Amino acid sequence: MPGRSGEVLMRNITQPITVAATFGFLVLGASEAQARGPAAPKVERSAFAKAAIGCAERVRTTADTRACWISQIDKAQKKLDREYQRFLKAIPSDKQKDVASAQEAWRRYSTSQCDLYMSVFEGTMWHPLSDQCVLRKVEERTRELAEVRREYEAGP
Repeated sequence: MPGRSGEVLMRNITQPITVAATFGFLVLGASEAQARGPAAPKVERSAFAKAAIGCAERVRTTADTRACWISQIDKAQKKLDREYQRFLKAIPSDKQKDVASAQEAWRRYSTSQCDLYMSVFEGTMWHPLSDQCVLRKVEERTRELAEVRREYEAGP
């Protein structure tokens, strides 16, 4: 297949550029806010943005990057676990089974979604992107559960 080698070459060139651009936007966006100095209005960063900046500042290898992201995932997972328990305590016991089923379905979905990076792309550089996906999903789920709990506690 004569066209196949060109496709592989193009993919090998564009994939690293895509990753670098994605990560660069995260870091540069935050760096711009930092460059404005203390007189500028304080920009509230998401936990994901803080993790991206923190990991970018202190890692040198893919293994270091993964360790950093996994550390951030562990922290976020603990927050999710606490929010999940708060939510369960806030609702009647007859509703808890439904919430547990929904949480398990979410876990399967988010795992499959983030594993997509590893099943579609080749190479170790995709591991950190998969880790970033996990962190985003965990943080989003924590916010979702907190929002539903607050709505439930506020009543109809």
